[in-house]
Amino acid sequence: YHRVLQTSCSVVTGILSNPVINFVSMLGVTDIPDWTYAEAGLSYSFELTSSPATLKTMTDVSPIRFVDRVTAPCLLSLGGKDLRVPKSQGLEFYYALKARGIPTELYFYPDSTHGLVEVDVDSDRFVATVAWFFKHAKKPT
Repeated sequence: YHRVLQTSCSVVTGILSNPVINFVSMLGVTDIPDWTYAEAGLSYSFELTSSPATLKTMTDVSPIRFVDRVTAPCLLSLGGKDLRVPKSQGLEFYYALKARGIPTELYFYPDSTHGLVEVDVDSDRFVATVAWFFKHAKKPT
């Protein structure tokens, strides 16, 4: 998703599985808060509480801040039992894209976890991804 959010890229479509979109809202609901700090370029300690400066840094570098740069159609897959990246992260991105008129589809698997690896889920995602590429990928000229 970081590539989808860059301004000068030539991404024709985005396929996102359990994307992290907002580091601040991720902090209190993930099983990997240390990763959230690291992605924001911050040090982590279990004794650390989030200061206003820390929260500002996380806000400034969160992908949701750059959602207005997205022009590529996006397909999202979310697991309902994902403890690593809760579904609220992907839903926030989905609604932001829809509000901006970006072609976006969401596949939600209520019994799946972060890996989305169950056979039926994996099969469904494969078919959805292929169909998405056929619909949105540009033909070579």
